[in-house]
Amino acid sequence: MLSEFDFEVKHKPGVDNEMDYLSRFPQQSSADWAGVRQEGDLEEAGALAWSAAACLSWQPGEQPEGEQGLGPGTGVQPPVDVWEDQGLLAVLRGEGLPAGCSPREWDRLHHRARGYEWRQDHLVRRLASGEARVVPRPAVRAQLVRDLHERAGHMGVRKTVSLLRPHYWWVGLSAEVEHAVRGCEACDRVRATFNAKHPALHPLPIRGLFYWWGLDFAGPLPKSVRGNQYVLVLVEHFSKTVVLAPTVDKEPASTVAAVFTREVLTRYGACAKAVTDRGGEFGGEFQACLDAALIDHRATSAYHPQANGLSERIVQVVKRALRKWCLGHPAEEWHLYLPWIAMGYNFSAQHSLAGFSPYQLLHGREPVVPGAIKVRVEESLDLDDEARLVALVEERAALFKKWVPMAMGNLEIAQHRDTLRYAKTRSGAWKPQVVRYEVGDYVYLQREMVDTLDTRAGARILRVRSVGGNGVLELEGADARTVRVHVERCAPCHRADVDGRVDPSAWVDERWRIASQTGSKVCPCCGHGLRRGWVVRLACP
Repeated sequence: MLSEFDFEVKHKPGVDNEMDYLSRFPQQSSADWAGVRQEGDLEEAGALAWSAAACLSWQPGEQPEGEQGLGPGTGVQPPVDVWEDQGLLAVLRGEGLPAGCSPREWDRLHHRARGYEWRQDHLVRRLASGEARVVPRPAVRAQLVRDLHERAGHMGVRKTVSLLRPHYWWVGLSAEVEHAVRGCEACDRVRATFNAKHPALHPLPIRGLFYWWGLDFAGPLPKSVRGNQYVLVLVEHFSKTVVLAPTVDKEPASTVAAVFTREVLTRYGACAKAVTDRGGEFGGEFQACLDAALIDHRATSAYHPQANGLSERIVQVVKRALRKWCLGHPAEEWHLYLPWIAMGYNFSAQHSLAGFSPYQLLHGREPVVPGAIKVRVEESLDLDDEARLVALVEERAALFKKWVPMAMGNLEIAQHRDTLRYAKTRSGAWKPQVVRYEVGDYVYLQREMVDTLDTRAGARILRVRSVGGNGVLELEGADARTVRVHVERCAPCHRADVDGRVDPSAWVDERWRIASQTGSKVCPCCGHGLRRGWVVRLACP
């Protein structure tokens, strides 16, 4: 056929060729379109381009799974969710290929189905490591994340992701969690701060597992229906394991001795040292209990609780989680939520432990979160199978041999980093971040706390109308009424779903409703009048 044409062949060395984009900057794809990948899946894209293998197998009307859209105007559509791929679902269910399936479509389904399987009416993602992750339906993902976030102590983005990832997988999981956490009203209100406090650092030497135990009390809290007013916090300094025990009172010392014996001595054994403050509740019978177990009691210096900094930090975590819970539940039932707070902290990954959770360092396995957020897909363990038990013990021993040195090294790095930061903040070279408000910003107003579990940020959201030179803000509510408040009594509102419409007829006198709830005739939000602030869309009638 070529003999019909006159042509001349010219050789061009490879070094003279121009670099092509697809071969030099390939897209890191999570799909094995060519069937030759030997490594695990890559969830995040490295460059804004398609992979060469994906482009070769692409056909009009579809886009390779896992490729991120390049934005409006580029002609590239978002990736198709696996639950929307009806052909793939039919193959995984064993229903066969769709009618009229082309060879190219058959090849696409064949390659994509390698990473999934159908188990007990659940779509499961198979990873290169052999682990399995449930792929929930798109309609239930948002509710799944919200339920876990609320039940696990209202933890942050990283801890919530660490609770989900051992059991679930879908494209955009981290973004879904971040969106849910940032839209949580309880978290946004409790995290609202009105002044900056400089942390004091006195690091204790790292000795190993069960060497240090710290004890401290959180309270007094509103009296629960069981008469409890305090929470005894016990924390192990290496694994960061937390134990929370509600108590009726701080004294006598027999209360602390009984809890310490029940939760620490008889469960984890005798530690080397116990760190407490100089409160009277940590003397008497508690001191006798430590002496009998040959435990060294280290008390912090007077008026310096930072020396027991880890326990103080856990106390704040407990109070903050209880405040969030009490926004939607009776305050006298706070004791019911304590086990869930301890679970959320012990099951979630700790940054100072190289990403391991306290549960992993104690038990050598991933925690199983109770409730509807966990679907069991593993085989049950036969206790009569001796070989299986020996293999399990050897596997746990290998994990401990690998994990504990990693956690120890990361703890030392984190302690050194915190020491440097502590020195820098007090050297004069560090300047604290200043919060500046602009016209159009939304803020919370500071209010008086009724009890320890109340929040300082009011429920109403106001918009900044003008900023005065003397630090006074003029704030406007949804009813078009204004109030002048100093900037120190305001905290930023970070929610993205605020309804900014102004309706002068929306004002409702809530004097008697608020007075009946708080026993006060002064507005708990601004103190200048009982006015309705900016409301959240669909949140208020």
